[in-house]
Amino acid sequence: MSTILFNTFLAGVPLIIAGLGALLSQKAGVLNIAIEGEMLFGAFAATIIGLVTGSPLLALLTGILAGVAAAWIHVAAAIGLKANIFISGLGINLLSIGIIPSLSKAITGTRAVLRLPPGFSGAAFTNISGILLAAATTTGCVVLLYY
Repeated sequence: MSTILFNTFLAGVPLIIAGLGALLSQKAGVLNIAIEGEMLFGAFAATIIGLVTGSPLLALLTGILAGVAAAWIHVAAAIGLKANIFISGLGINLLSIGIIPSLSKAITGTRAVLRLPPGFSGAAFTNISGILLAAATTTGCVVLLYY
């Protein structure tokens, strides 16, 4: 039972961090509907680079850059082109859902779930440190919003 609970908390770490990002974005007065698409682009890029290079650090950095690039497209459309921020965010989400399977098919030959080699993921999110990271960021956001 404790393994199931631990794995549930561990699987929720990316969602907690994304939710906190959405909360801070909303408190700053910016509606970020594109968070799901940004996460998908980041996760896909990290997986592909992880498969190609075998480097967890390079995969993490690439995932971050891909998420930031998707956010930049959203910002460029919403601010630079004066597009509706909701429509722009929805467009990023739909783009990620549509293009990632096609890219996956072209790069790996499958649209299915990609598996990283055993032992690849390192210690970042395979043990208690991922849950501690989520707890620390949640605590930091609570303190930030309270004060």
